[in-house]
Amino acid sequence: MTQFIEATQTYSYPPLGECMYCGAKEKLSDEHIIPYAMSGTLVLPQSSCERCAAITSRIERKVLRGFMFDARVVGNFPRDGKETGRRS
Repeated sequence: MTQFIEATQTYSYPPLGECMYCGAKEKLSDEHIIPYAMSGTLVLPQSSCERCAAITSRIERKVLRGFMFDARVVGNFPRDGKETGRRS
């Protein structure tokens, strides 16, 4: 039987200082390696520019509300960052 271990602490790597997608160096935000909505706790600080963050957010939202929705319900994963004050 598979056991799930709930990770409750966020782990951050050193800041990248540039967008990992396009190389921009301004208006950077943190990027979850696995989306928070899938209980991801690994973060790359200062690694996604505003434009690329919006693109990845749209893709994640579509996937997480689409074919991954049932898995999120069964796994009791967070709906979004508002539940704990964290961003998804």
